[in-house]
Amino acid sequence: MQITLKAISQQTYIALLRGINVSGHKKFPKSEQLEMLDNLGFDSPEVYIHTGNWVFKSSLTEQDLRLKISKAIFDNYGWEVPVVVISAVTFQEIFTSSPFPIEKKEKSYFTILAEIPSEENQVTFNKISFPEEEFVMDGVCVYFYSTISAGRVKMNNNFIEKKLKVSATSRNYKTMHKLMILANC
Repeated sequence: MQITLKAISQQTYIALLRGINVSGHKKFPKSEQLEMLDNLGFDSPEVYIHTGNWVFKSSLTEQDLRLKISKAIFDNYGWEVPVVVISAVTFQEIFTSSPFPIEKKEKSYFTILAEIPSEENQVTFNKISFPEEEFVMDGVCVYFYSTISAGRVKMNNNFIEKKLKVSATSRNYKTMHKLMILANC
């Protein structure tokens, strides 16, 4: 009798790192990010720009990947960096589910949450309103559009994290679209 091992299927994931290479803090060059992805044993690694947008293949779970990446960054740099890992399938669902019409969607931001917030925090959050700022919360994403510049908005990533009490990271439409292309969505 011959025993064969079944290959564990891999899927494509997108990892979003928060707070690296911003205003000269936590410098993590793109070349070092690619090297880390390779050292972690991920297949088909890609890094889009230098701000922590990774695409790769793995057979691990999202939770295991998040822990593995966070540990590697801490072990190599001593930084605790929030990391959100999402399957490419879920990422595509988030992107295509934007509630905004295309003219707003192309100027919008997607704040990806590390987990679904408590119902109480969601209710409180959904009551918030700021002039010239629109948002829709859906699962693990807060879709955000504003007629004022991103640097002047009140509903920024820090605000969202504080109100929902979950880790989050934001990306603009252009970055989300490029990551979908890299992930072959």
